[in-house]
Amino acid sequence: MVRQQEHITFGFPLLTVTFESRAVTRELPNNYPFIVQRGYIIDTVSQWDDPAKTLFDFTIEKLKEMTSRVIDTHFERSAHGNLKQRVL
Repeated sequence: MVRQQEHITFGFPLLTVTFESRAVTRELPNNYPFIVQRGYIIDTVSQWDDPAKTLFDFTIEKLKEMTSRVIDTHFERSAHGNLKQRVL
């Protein structure tokens, strides 16, 4: 018997799931045994670390930029009292 594999990507280039088509149970259509589902979850979650860190770093930088713009806009008229430097 030849093993058939199918590759599925979920719209994100780092997440690729491979499964064995012969692992389908006979009780219900498109139902995979728990061990296969568990494997999918472990494989997918193990790939989250780098993209999550990248997203976190990007979000922090954007938040800093936006906060700085809001502070600049709000305190631009009070430049003589050094209020902006006290807030930062």
